[in-house]
Amino acid sequence: MIIGVAMDFLERARKYEKEKEVEITKEERPVFHLSPRVGWLNDPNGFSYFSGEFHLYYQYYPYDVRWNSMHWGHWSSKDLVHWEFQKAAMAPEEAYESGCFSGTCLTEEGKEPLFFYTAHKEEKDETMQSRIVETQCIASYRDGELVKFRGNPVLSEKDLPEGFLPADFRDPKVWKEGEEYHVLTVGRGKDGLGAVLHFQGKSPEALHFRDFFLKNEGNLGNMWECPDYFELPDTGERAISRRVKVLSVSPQGLRGQDWDRRNVYQSGYFVLRGDLLGESYLLPFALWDAGFDFYAPQTFQTNDGRRILIGWMGMPDTKEYTNLTLRDGWQHCFTIARAVSAHNGRVLQWPVQELESFRTNERSKE
Repeated sequence: MIIGVAMDFLERARKYEKEKEVEITKEERPVFHLSPRVGWLNDPNGFSYFSGEFHLYYQYYPYDVRWNSMHWGHWSSKDLVHWEFQKAAMAPEEAYESGCFSGTCLTEEGKEPLFFYTAHKEEKDETMQSRIVETQCIASYRDGELVKFRGNPVLSEKDLPEGFLPADFRDPKVWKEGEEYHVLTVGRGKDGLGAVLHFQGKSPEALHFRDFFLKNEGNLGNMWECPDYFELPDTGERAISRRVKVLSVSPQGLRGQDWDRRNVYQSGYFVLRGDLLGESYLLPFALWDAGFDFYAPQTFQTNDGRRILIGWMGMPDTKEYTNLTLRDGWQHCFTIARAVSAHNGRVLQWPVQELESFRTNERSKE
């Protein structure tokens, strides 16, 4: 029975995408910024490279220009510039989900790409009161399709540290070191403050809570979202360390100043000094982008060693949207891809080199 419903949800979305294809013309879309075929777009997901192509998934709702029951869309590219629309990749089809929220991809040589994502579920408790439960789930890539793990969810309310709420437990970032799998998620305690939670295990479906990767002490907003962790080689001659460790997070509730942190919500990073799994400390929080529409960035490392970042050019919980695209049936887009690097301890960003082919009318001066 569930299988039939699952096919209905996903096939319905794909059919709808196809029907709307001709209604939104190429001339009405941004040239360099990815936008949805139809409907609402938000967080980038599953940014990765496999089968000879870059893959970028995205959280979206095809049937309206506003946030609703989240699906996953999909693009593929040979060069990070020219992207090809792919049919919807995931729909909220199982008993444990009413929305498919953000997640990341792990690629290992000789294995199917593995996607961790958040299943968002609105349900009734034993007193028939509504509550939200978020769990972490796995899907693998097989023959062009994302296939959900039969043992989902792999992390649930029972895996949370004491005092943390299942309503705000999401956005898994997955990577592997040696024989150990690591997953970061965000969570919110009963005190209303966010944290980055660290899970670890010998297999993707057998994880346990290891420790708090970072805990909000009340000095960085309240709820956090979309954690990302990565290391960058430092090319500077005065580098303190040859590896710069970066923790990216999107905190909500930060108080802005006249010329700083003026978004409704912010996205930024800490540079971590010390041992990732031991003694360490963080340098001050820095913004990824000071623009008004930038949130929930995600990175991945290419085969040639570059760290590439893409963010959502949109902002949740704003009432001011008057985008002309609403009348065309779509909402929001992504930033262009950026290469992230480190030099003398500083984290730097630059448009990916593939965009240089679009430069024309060069002028130079001796």
